[in-house]
Amino acid sequence: SGRFGCLDEKDDDIWKRAAESVSYLARIAEGMGLLSYMEHLRKNYSYRSSSNILRMIEEVNSPAVQGMIDTATLGFSNETVEDQIQRLGKHLYHVHIGDGVPNGHFAIGDGNLPLAHMMDELDKAGYTHYLSLEILNDRYRRSPEEAMKKSYDWMVNYISGM
Repeated sequence: SGRFGCLDEKDDDIWKRAAESVSYLARIAEGMGLLSYMEHLRKNYSYRSSSNILRMIEEVNSPAVQGMIDTATLGFSNETVEDQIQRLGKHLYHVHIGDGVPNGHFAIGDGNLPLAHMMDELDKAGYTHYLSLEILNDRYRRSPEEAMKKSYDWMVNYISGM
């Protein structure tokens, strides 16, 4: 239900179809007691900013559709973690943690994102929902366990040092 449309389609028509699809999926999720999360992606893939995510969440108006932040794709959105935390507010329910340059979904420490700062901002905002490591890059194909362990260890050290 992303923002994929034909090149000759109007954005409003694409949006309307996406909202109908998300609404349909939301009704199914509600019936099953599940949540689904809207996340920003690259400009040519999907929702371009937290404003678009919030617009969709409000338009669908379902408790089963909430927002999320992906640290490794913030570079595509031209927003800061503070922007997204503030905009998504009560609808922020999930955060993907991954490093990047500024993007890339790298293991923590293999990029140059200010992840400690981002985590501090989530903490300052009182964020209490899920964090998940999203290490999704071909460079780890031969050693995924090593990349995940490195990232997990960073998270544990960060959290225990708070």
